[in-house]
Order: sequence, then C-alpha cells, then structure tokens
Amino acid sequence: MKFKQITIVNFMRYKGENILRFSTDDKMNVTAILGNNTFGKTTIAQAFRWGLYGEVITTNYAKKEKAVLLNNEIIAELGINTPGEVRVEITVSDHVGEIEHEYKFIRRQSFKKTSPNPNNYDIAPISKARLTVQISKNGVPAEDGVIDNDYDGKRPAGYVQDIINNMFPEKLSNYFFFDGERWNESKNKTDEVKRSINTILGVSSILKIKEHLKDGNRDYKTTVYKRLNSSIKGSSTESQELKSRISDYESRIAKLEKDKENYIQDIKAAEDDRDIFGEILENNHTAEEDQNELKRLESRIESNTRHMESCYRDFIKLFSSCDKLLVSELIPSIERVLKQIDLEGKDIPGVTSDTIDWLIDSGKCLCGEELIPGQSHYEALMKLREEVYPNKIGGPAKLLRSRLDEWANQTAIFVEDIHDKAKEYEDFREEIERDLRKRDKLEERIDRSQNLQEVRKKYNKAKQNIADASRKKGEVEGKIISYQTNIIGLSGQLKQLEQQDKINKPIYRALEYVNELYAIAVKDVEKLERPTIRELNAIIAENFEKMFNSKDKYACLEDDYKIHMYYRSVGGFSDYEETNLSNGELIAINFVYIVSILELAKMRQEKEHGTSGILKLPLVLDAPFSNLSNENTHLIANKLPEFAEQVIIFMLDKDWEASGLRHYTLPDYCYRISRDFAENSSTIAPNGGEF
Repeated sequence: MKFKQITIVNFMRYKGENILRFSTDDKMNVTAILGNNTFGKTTIAQAFRWGLYGEVITTNYAKKEKAVLLNNEIIAELGINTPGEVRVEITVSDHVGEIEHEYKFIRRQSFKKTSPNPNNYDIAPISKARLTVQISKNGVPAEDGVIDNDYDGKRPAGYVQDIINNMFPEKLSNYFFFDGERWNESKNKTDEVKRSINTILGVSSILKIKEHLKDGNRDYKTTVYKRLNSSIKGSSTESQELKSRISDYESRIAKLEKDKENYIQDIKAAEDDRDIFGEILENNHTAEEDQNELKRLESRIESNTRHMESCYRDFIKLFSSCDKLLVSELIPSIERVLKQIDLEGKDIPGVTSDTIDWLIDSGKCLCGEELIPGQSHYEALMKLREEVYPNKIGGPAKLLRSRLDEWANQTAIFVEDIHDKAKEYEDFREEIERDLRKRDKLEERIDRSQNLQEVRKKYNKAKQNIADASRKKGEVEGKIISYQTNIIGLSGQLKQLEQQDKINKPIYRALEYVNELYAIAVKDVEKLERPTIRELNAIIAENFEKMFNSKDKYACLEDDYKIHMYYRSVGGFSDYEETNLSNGELIAINFVYIVSILELAKMRQEKEHGTSGILKLPLVLDAPFSNLSNENTHLIANKLPEFAEQVIIFMLDKDWEASGLRHYTLPDYCYRISRDFAENSSTIAPNGGEF
C-alpha cells in the first residue's frame, strides 16, 4: 500500500493547486520535502490527515479547534456571497500480484465569510465536507465511477470512509503519520500504545462492550450496570438506607475521579516542565558544570582566606612571647664565661658565708653545741664557709647553666613553630592565588545571562511536583478501590434484602448477565493480549538490535504499556533499567516501537488473509529528527527505508544532510517548500535536494 500523489487546493498555507508525486519504487522508496520551520511542511502532513479522516491535529503552531482550513489569501479575496473551496485529493496504489488497484480519494468543503466587513476574515462552512472515491484497476476506472460517502441508494453512508479506515486505520494513524514534535512531547503515551495493540487484536468491539456494560467512557457515561442498579425498587427502610449509602459512595468516587484527572493533568504539566528544564540543562551541561566549579572555587577561596588570616594572627601571638629568642644570642657568650669558673663547692639551699658568720658570732651551732675556736664544730663550720657562696659560686653557676639549657631548647622550639606557621601562611596564600586565577578564567567563559542554578531548581521542583501529584493520585486510587469494595459489600446486602421482591427479580437476573458478559469480555481481551505482547516484544527486540547494532541493551513493552530500556546483566546480576534517557534515545525507542507495531499489524494481516494485506503501510514523517544529534539522525534515517514500504518525510536542510537519505531518494522525488514573506502562502518546487 503506497501513496501515489496528493493534490492540495487552497488548503491552509497553500493557495491554488499544489501537487506532490511520491516515489513508489521498491528500493528508492523515499520522497523528501525540505523547508525551514513555519514554511508549510506540517501543513502537508495536516492535508493527509484531513483528506483521509476529515480532521487535523493540534500542533506547536495551532490547536486543531482553531485551525482555519481555507487559505488566508483566498479568504481575503472572498465577497460576502462568494464561497471558497478547500480540496485535498489523495491517490493510493495497492499491488496484488500483477494487478494494481488505484484509489483516488477526494475530500472537499466550501466556506463563506461571516461578515461583510472587509477587515473581518472569519469564515464558516457552508455545509459538511464531501468525500468521494474513484477506483481503477490497472489504470481502467471501475464501472461504478465516482462513489460518494453519503448514502446513494446502493451503498450505506460511510462506505468510502470505511475503505479509508480499512487501508489506514485511524487508531494507528499516529504511527504511520509520525509527528516528531508530538511524539517527543508525549513520550509514547500509554493510551496510544493500548489503542494500537487493541486495533491489531481486533478487540475494539469487545472493549466497547466492556465500556457499555460497566467501565463507561465519554460516550457511555451511564452504563447498563448503573441503569439496572438505579431501577431496583426498595422494599424497606433498610434497603433505602443501603441504597443511600451506595449512592453516597458513588458520589465520592465521582468526585475522586475528577480529582484523579486533575492530578493526571498536574503530572502531565510537571512532566512538560521537567522535560523543558531538563533539555536546557542537558544542552548547557558544560555551563552548569562551570558555574558549579565557580561556586566551589569561591567557597574555597573564602575558606582559605579565613585560615590564612588565622595563621597571621597566630604568628603575631607567637612574637608576643619571644623574650627568650631575643636573648638567645647571649647564651654562647655566657657559656664561655661559665667554662672559666670553678664550679666546685657546696650548693646548700639557703646557706651562704653570711649564714656561717652569723652562727659563729652567736657562738652556738645549729645542733646546739657551743662554738669554741679550735674545737671540731667550730673548725667544721669554718671549712664549710670556704665552700659556699660567695666564696665559691658553683651552685648558682650550675643553676644558671641549667636555666640556659632550658632557654636554648625553648628557643629552638619557638623558631620551629615560627617557620611552620609561616609555611602554613604561604601555602594558603599560594592556593588562594591559584584559585583566583582559575576563577577569573571561569568568569570569562561563563555566560551569566542565564542562571542555570535557577533552572536546576525549577527542574527539581518539577520532579518533586510529579512525585507529589503521583502520590496524591495513588491515594485517590486507593480510596476509589476502598469505596468500590464498600459498594460491592452494600450491594450484596441490598441484594439479599430485595431478592424476594418479584419486581426486582428480572433486574437482578439482568445484572447477573451483565457481570457474566463482562467477565467473558475481560478474559477474551487478556487471552488475546498476552501472546500479542510477547510477539510484539520479540519484534521490538529484533528491531532494536538492528537499529542500534547493540547486544548489551534491549527494549521491551511491559504491563504498564510503556517501553522500557535495559542493560543486560553481567555476572549473574539482574538486568539494569536505564531511566534517564535523553530526548534522542526516547525518540529512537519510539521509532523502534512504531516500526514494530506496524510490522506486527502487517504479519497479522498476512496470516489472517494470506495477501499483501491492507496494513502494509507507508510512513509519513513530519520533523522526525528535530531533537536528534546528527549521529542519531543518520543511524535512524538509514533504517527507515528498510523498515517501511514507502517513506514520505518532511525535514529541515540540516537534517537532510545528516540523514544520508539522498541514497534512497530519486531526484524527481525531492521537493523544497519556499515562502515569500511578503505573502502568506507557500509554494512547492521540485528537486529541493539539489542532486
């Protein structure tokens, strides 16, 4: 199944008729449309969606509700009674053996101005859009001619739209119509994955049954189960009380469901903030490191300055007790004098020659004996008188020498302390000067126009908001489960009370049917879903290895319907999940999932029908590489022609060069979008790649 041509007439940025023909070559299967941002690449992707499904999607430039389909220049030329028409023609080719079936789908819609004021450009549709198809076989139109989507007496209304949905299932459209910016924001949303799997399983009708019976959705706000319950007639005051309590719990659950939706929105908003600030930090990783290094240097300079000043104060304090140092130069001279002195003699504490003279004059010894010249006591004292100070100075001289030795030792320690403190002071000063030089260089390099510390705070705040909202959401879900359990218990009591009532018996029987049908539907979905996820994971693993040429890591879809990436275990340890994926890795993993889900759809179709299958789909990609590095762009781009039957890609010139897709693109199928800023409309020119 391949797109052959699209014709765009007065659609959004494109005035008049604009034609794009697409390569249907089996090998050179890429068609490239190049252009700058805001020139109109996304408009062509929107034309595909409107032509096939009758609606556009929200983009970074406009919400779908506010999108104006008719070209602005055409609107300006309209009179109050002159309609303007939008038309998109899409030609699709499907080869089965030697037979080519060609389908030309045309969707058109007319608009008129709502005011005669020439400065008012508001328009409104004159009628609903009209959809037709013309089918050809090997170039020969079918006898039916142009078939209208509305009832024509032969076919039911919606016939043409059903053909489109069989070829290009709308629930898979986010995969084969790939919006790179949108997928980068949604990070492979869980509900997107669920819908794609359910579409392949063919269980959409079963899911509708579940929703209609008990689950509910926007279309089924009041389910069969609730309607039947509300029709049960009370038979006593007690049953009315039970019903009142059940109703109270249901009201609480409804309120909690709203709270849950609010928390989900809070989580989404916080995730968007986290991604925005995370991308800023990732793109300015070096600047943030420089700012952190600058902060660390300034802190260290401040600390070292404080220590250096403390060393200086200690140095001054040491000199306040330097008296011994000042007299230390005299010590050698005193030593020389002491060496010339007879240091013999008695050193009796408190005894000098004056002490002995006093004893002799008193005539009595300390022991009480009379001192008489010539006797032993008198002679002993006279002999001692010659041995003590000042007749002999040995005692004081020895004391002085001991004191001098002590001073010399203290002086040596003092000098050592002075040297150590001076060395410590110099070390701090040199380190401060070195850090000051580093700081000056960093300040020259850092762009202070953006405070990355504030960005980091906002990033961390967003992560905290996600955690807080997730916790509150979990608490709400816990309460909902608790209240639902209470309702089940109260319903059981109510059933026992009212089971005997003849009026309620048919209702209770109907409720039993509802419960049984619901249980069967749940089992049917699970029975189909589990082997499908296993089969899908096998395809994901194979494509991941092909795309990344890596055996040390793998990706898989888990029970939470999210793609997780793991590093394979080494030495018997558990596989390690990588949770901090870059934008490039996220988009690359999304690519792996997209090609895998389409491949699975194709395999299922071939298995069931034994033909090429309506799900042999092309890939239409809008800005797929906008957030990828050149290396990842080249890696992924070169796999696309292999994975897809046909590739139609809208991209920037820088991505075109990096992709290497010119090797898969014929010159006639490379276009360039140009725009004159003096006008609002864009034009398409061939050979944009300048082969």
